[in-house]
Amino acid sequence: MNQNNPLVRTENQIASVSGTCNNNKTIISISNIRIQQETKVSGGKNVEYIPLENIDSYGVGTSQQTLLLILGILLLLAYGLGLILIAIWWFTRKTGLFVHSKSGKTSLLIEASSSNRKELFDFLDVIQTAINQNK
Repeated sequence: MNQNNPLVRTENQIASVSGTCNNNKTIISISNIRIQQETKVSGGKNVEYIPLENIDSYGVGTSQQTLLLILGILLLLAYGLGLILIAIWWFTRKTGLFVHSKSGKTSLLIEASSSNRKELFDFLDVIQTAINQNK
């Protein structure tokens, strides 16, 4: 690597957070250049990254199957049934950290658990700081 070239930047790791994504072990790490997700899948490793200047949105969100809730409420009101569907909806909700690229082609996701929830929220501050320093 040419040290005199102003276009070449040295990558310095800032922070990382670990958890799961679709029941696979996942690590999201951020450097001064990019944010990267490594997921271990069936004996291999899947790596995706988004350059900091290409990050469109990020945050903590909840995914849920709204159809289960709607059907559960309708069955509960109509027939007094539906508690099972409402319970399934409640236990299948997932909260996690997401990062989307400007192109929409790349999305990084890591699910929150009771052990890493605070770490994920702290990681949001790290992302914001890295983006601001990259501008």
